[in-house]
Amino acid sequence: MRTPADPSTCEAGLHVLQVDAPEERAAALVVELGAISCATREEASAHLVALQAVPVLSTEAVNALRSAGRRLATARSVVERTLQRTAADVGERLAATGSGLAVHPVAVRGRADAVLSARAAVAVAEEALRAHEAEGAAAEERAAERSAASLSTHEVYEVSLDTEVRPPPRRSLFGWLRRSTDHHEAGDRVEVSSLLRQVGETTDEAFGARRAASTRDDQLVLRQAQRDRAVEQLRVAERTWRDLAGDDPVEAVDDVVRRFDPQHQDALALARDTAGVRATQRLLADAEARWTEAWARAGHDRPAIDDPARFDEVTTLATRALVLLGDAVALAADIARAAPAAPVVVLEPVRAS
Repeated sequence: MRTPADPSTCEAGLHVLQVDAPEERAAALVVELGAISCATREEASAHLVALQAVPVLSTEAVNALRSAGRRLATARSVVERTLQRTAADVGERLAATGSGLAVHPVAVRGRADAVLSARAAVAVAEEALRAHEAEGAAAEERAAERSAASLSTHEVYEVSLDTEVRPPPRRSLFGWLRRSTDHHEAGDRVEVSSLLRQVGETTDEAFGARRAASTRDDQLVLRQAQRDRAVEQLRVAERTWRDLAGDDPVEAVDDVVRRFDPQHQDALALARDTAGVRATQRLLADAEARWTEAWARAGHDRPAIDDPARFDEVTTLATRALVLLGDAVALAADIARAAPAAPVVVLEPVRAS
């Protein structure tokens, strides 16, 4: 039992601190140590029960087993990937030589996935093409509406000029003719200016619409090319699938795998005898020996955890710091024995002298 001056550096074991305000100090230690806090006997009892389901390991044993477990998990993964990849290659070669053996299930599923992916790519390309065509049609419709609106505005303006030029009543003929001539000349100038402005606007709109149409045409060609390429890739993927599975659809890939499964076992047996797989098997045997030896040094006749990849998950609770106060202090010794790799900090109020 120790009383460290700086509990944030607590090592594994039982530590007792006497403080003025246990609740406040417990909250600070939870943050400093990343600890669990128990303030009642019920909470401490539940924690103890959870610890009893975990192998009792010292700090040194946890570190050694963690290293050996990671090595073993990696070795198992390497062996499995190497075996499956080699079996697929062997199956492909045997099928190509007409030996009657089937392709490895990984290759069967790979060809089915290629067909499904190609179908999805075709669907995406066709959807993009339809959307682009719809956008082009809408742009052409908007351009036509703008052109019609421009022509309509020009016609109304011409009618307004004609209706305003009328001989006023009770005026001299000479004055009316002069004013009428001036009015017509002014109206002609206004109309010509309006026409020129409208021609310019129409020309700008025409060129802008033409540029936009040209851009849409280029994009349309690109979309069509993408669709055609996706269709071609789908055709190749479907032909590759038919060469392997015949008339069976890709949705029945599991049936195809089962049909070829007995022959696949022959390819798998051949793959186990290859040099690459034998080399990984030797690495796996060495990793398993290290794993078993680490458990033996920790006092266990055999590994208490079958899956080394879960070692960290299983032992996290047994190595995490615990802060006890209040009624939970009564179980401090039991918890420290059940989790020798975890710091257990007991907070007691300062005793009056």
